[in-house]
Amino acid sequence: MSAIAFMCDGMVAAGTWASRAAPVKQFISQVIALFS
Repeated sequence: MSAIAFMCDGMVAAGTWASRAAPVKQFISQVIALFS
């Protein structure tokens, strides 16, 4: 369960970064694709 919570926290952090920088958003999308 803690792993799920960690991923959720990561999603929130990723969302915050994505709202600030498009290149970061693209990078996060690629990272998410690797884990999905």
